Formats: sequence, C-alpha cells, structure tokens
Amino acid sequence: MKLLSFLLGAGHVIARGDFQGSSTTQSARSDFRSFRRAPQAGTSAQQTLSLNGTPTTGTFRLTYGGVSTAALGILPTAAQVQAALRALPGIGVDGVNVAGPDGGPLVITFAGNLEQLAVPLISVTACTLADNSTQPGSPVTPTIANTVPGVTADVRGIPTNGVVRDVTTGHVWKNTGTPTAPVWSDLGILL
Repeated sequence: MKLLSFLLGAGHVIARGDFQGSSTTQSARSDFRSFRRAPQAGTSAQQTLSLNGTPTTGTFRLTYGGVSTAALGILPTAAQVQAALRALPGIGVDGVNVAGPDGGPLVITFAGNLEQLAVPLISVTACTLADNSTQPGSPVTPTIANTVPGVTADVRGIPTNGVVRDVTTGHVWKNTGTPTAPVWSDLGILL
C-alpha cells in the first residue's frame, strides 16, 4: 500500500511518500476536494439516428436543449448531421462526433464539454420526409435511440493532476484525464 502525506496551503498540494516504488516529494498547484467514496468515471452518451424508409422528398430538423438545427435533407451524411448539431449553442464546436453511412444509421457520440455526462435525448422535429417512389406521400420517420446512456463522471471540473480525497477511507485520487473526462488514479492513503 502506498502511504502519502500531504501539506496543503495557498492552492498547492505537496505530496510526500512512495510513488511507484520510489520515495519522492512533488509539489503541484492543484485543487484538493473531499469526496465520500472513490470517484467514478463517467460514460459518454451515444444516440443513433435512423430512418424507417428511403425518403425521396422532404426535410427534418434535430432539436437539442429546445433549439433546432437547420433543415436536413433526405439522406443526410454524418458530416452534415455533425455540422448541424455543432451549430447548436448547447452542443458547440466539439460537443458531438457523428459517424455512419449516408442515410444512416448515424451514431452521435457526445464529446468535448458533453463527454462523460448524462445528456437529454436529441429529438426529431419539423419532419416532412416522404417516400414518393411507391405510394405518394408515404411518410418516412427519423428516430433517435439512446444507444449508450451518458453517465456523469464524478467530480467533473477537477483539472488534470488535480486530486480528491475519499473522506471515508483516506484514499487520495488524482485526475490523469481532463476536467471534462476525468480518469482517476489511486495515489494511496492520506496520513
């Protein structure tokens, strides 16, 4: 077991102890927050856009957080859906990545500030898609499925190399990931 002692002061954490088998002292500007259990990693949400037919006419919009995209055409590409969603203020320029064949199914993976976070389901709005090849006006309905529900990571916002302490066990955990996608490494027990 790794034993550590920490001195806290003025936004600094000084750690002394056994790190990976060598005695060392490290000083780093860091957040130090208490927590009641080991911090848990989150899961980035994935939602799948599918069409229930092959439209020949019409458009549809996607809505997230009450704001709708520009109209999308009959067989949208992953790049078109990604650009439309990233234009929404609640998603932003790196908030989703979209992959899949033209016309779908398209997998929308939440990223950036929305990774490892529970997010609402995107909805389909203003749909006028139709398949006129077999029977004029046959509706084609896009659907969004919550393929992988997002799970909010514990203690999001702790900077890279920031630490939290489990006050029930004394363990100290270091974020080796990013503030929006923390990855927790157990540093040992705080003395």
